[in-house]
Amino acid sequence: MAEPYCVIGDPIAHSISPPIHQAVFRLLGIDADYEAMRVRPGELEDFMVRARRSGRPGWNVTIPHKETIIPFLDEIDPSARNIGAVNTVKNRNGGLIGYNTDVSGCMAALTRAGFQSKGKAVIFGAGGAARAGIEAIARLGLTECILFDVVPEKAENLRNHFFHLQRMDIRVVSRAPEIAGEIESASLILNASPAGMHPDIEVTPLPCPERIPGGATVFDMVYAPLETRLIREATARGAQTVSGLVMLVAQALEADAIFLDRDLPETLFEPVFRVALDATSHP
Repeated sequence: MAEPYCVIGDPIAHSISPPIHQAVFRLLGIDADYEAMRVRPGELEDFMVRARRSGRPGWNVTIPHKETIIPFLDEIDPSARNIGAVNTVKNRNGGLIGYNTDVSGCMAALTRAGFQSKGKAVIFGAGGAARAGIEAIARLGLTECILFDVVPEKAENLRNHFFHLQRMDIRVVSRAPEIAGEIESASLILNASPAGMHPDIEVTPLPCPERIPGGATVFDMVYAPLETRLIREATARGAQTVSGLVMLVAQALEADAIFLDRDLPETLFEPVFRVALDATSHP
């Protein structure tokens, strides 16, 4: 029996990737399976060796492996290499190729929300999701970005990685009082950290939600729960909010296009999004 597609990460119990990808396969009439696999940081190399040997056709990658998986790949798509993070791996005749579909997923979520690409972005987090977020907003035309992470050194490393983006001014803020002032003048507030993810649903990345401007767009990449504390606080302030669920579905569709070596119809988004919405409502 052929090995199924899968998503790897730790934690992974909250993932709704299996029903999303199963829905895509079903709608396309493809006989394939998809599962979620908990792979701890110390188990990544062993998983990669076994997946290659068993002929597992492809897998998605989530926290905490998006950056650490890179040394185990044979080839990396240029876009993923520039970003420094991989969230999709295709096994092509034993050769493991890494891609990043988070960038297009992030762009799709903001575009669908009608976000106007102007002003300043404040990004919380400095991992693989933040890397995709920076690349996405740069492609959308934003020219200023503020990074904040609980480990300031990670944010500095991320800023240095994207030094080549000369069209964007990227600065790191390491103190809560400073980030409060930046939030007040932000047009986009993006949470690319796991803060607020199930089961820690009352955690928020924002030390000062009362500073959220009513005219801002607040995008939380966390999708479980669907309405995070950050989304609730932003709504109360009158800000436009964007759910991480839109990004999840958009990036999953691009990943499936890579897995299947075919373009997927845009009409798939709505029925697959409904499946994702149902999965978050009935975990």
